[in-house]
Amino acid sequence: MIVIHHCGHGDKGRSRGGSQLPANADAIFAVERREDICVMTCQKMKNGKEPPALAWRMETQKTKWLDEDGAPITSVILEPVTTPQASKKPAFGDNQRIAMDALKRLTQEHEARLADAGIEGTARVSVKDWNKAMREAGLTKNRCYEVKQTLLDRGVIELEGDCYVRAI
Repeated sequence: MIVIHHCGHGDKGRSRGGSQLPANADAIFAVERREDICVMTCQKMKNGKEPPALAWRMETQKTKWLDEDGAPITSVILEPVTTPQASKKPAFGDNQRIAMDALKRLTQEHEARLADAGIEGTARVSVKDWNKAMREAGLTKNRCYEVKQTLLDRGVIELEGDCYVRAI
């Protein structure tokens, strides 16, 4: 089944409404228009590798039909083009930016400690440490939960046990 949904007003990087729809989706693709080019990017791929972005230029095409005034009816065809280079970073709302800044800072601190100890591996930030950092940055407990759930749903972060790993 394919569900087509629109993005939020403030945060164009996530769908409107509850988090159940993106949480239960196996794949999420976003389509946006950049001038005369439509770009489709994968935001979530549950089982497998995310495919590369695809792009098309919308070309007006006359049809063989006329409208009630006798004017030609036109349509649009999608002509494949090279995907325009854009920032890979998803757009964040204010609370998501606060949360991601806190997670980035904690991740960097953990990476430095691992490097100092001569340990190779991915830095992980505990749920407890991230919650504390977000609350210190001014987010309420409920807002922290909502932000984390949104970032998980968008595939920006991953939960491994009781620790978070930045996916981007």
